[in-house]
Amino acid sequence: MYWIIIAILIGLIYLAITLNHLRHRIFLIFLVVLVLFIYITATKALSSQNLNWKSAEGIQKGSKIYFSWLSSAFGNVKTITANAAKMDWGSNSSENSEESENVGLVQK
Repeated sequence: MYWIIIAILIGLIYLAITLNHLRHRIFLIFLVVLVLFIYITATKALSSQNLNWKSAEGIQKGSKIYFSWLSSAFGNVKTITANAAKMDWGSNSSENSEESENVGLVQK
C-alpha cells in the first residue's frame, strides 16, 4: 500500500516539473500536499485501530473513524482560534502603571 502512494507522489512531482504552465504546477503541488496531508493524518488517526482493509466493513469503519477524527481536529482548531481572538492582546494596565511610576524616578 505504501509503495502505491509513493509511486503516485513521484509521478505527480515529475508532472509538476515537466509542466510549463504555472497554473498546472500550482494545482499539482496542491494535489501532492493534499495527498500527503490525507496520508499522514490517516496514518495518525488509524494507527491504533485493527482494521481489515480488504473488506467493505473495514473500509467503512476506517472511513468513519478518520472523518470523525478529522472533524474533531478541525473543531479543536476552531475553538483555539476563537479563544485566541477573544483574548485581550493589549498591554496590561498594571504594567503601564508601573512604567509610569518609574518614569519619575530617574536619578540626576
